[in-house]
Amino acid sequence: MDSKNINKINRFLIILLSLIFLCIILVSLFYFLTSSSNNQNKYRKIDNPTEIKNSVGYSVFSDFGRLRTFTLDNPQIPIVINPFLSYKTENTFLYEELCQKQRKIKSIILQYFNQKTKEQLFLMGENQIKEEILNQINAELSMGSIQALYFEEYIFLE
Repeated sequence: MDSKNINKINRFLIILLSLIFLCIILVSLFYFLTSSSNNQNKYRKIDNPTEIKNSVGYSVFSDFGRLRTFTLDNPQIPIVINPFLSYKTENTFLYEELCQKQRKIKSIILQYFNQKTKEQLFLMGENQIKEEILNQINAELSMGSIQALYFEEYIFLE
């Protein structure tokens, strides 16, 4: 091959490489500009127990700690939940009952997630999940009722 043909091939390859590089930059830029606003809604807002503690008239029961369980999926998907309950501060009898029934409440929460698949949980949404678990917990209590259930952590591990 003569040097003219080699120069033409080199020039063509440089132009081709530049076009590929430009396409990569444009696609990446498009992806980052369009996906950042969409991804913000996919992540849940963390429930903060200190905000509840600072609210007047309500206390937080958070002695459950971090709970680990599995979904009904096959293969099972591990899930980590850190629940806490809000109740009226004036109801000291309810606090005592929560302490006594802590294991039962833990089992209600764990069984709830064991009976659902990951897809079912996503379709239901966090608010419906909280409402259903809250109703089950309140059905077990006799000294009062829980006002709200919060999840400081609610994570699927894959």
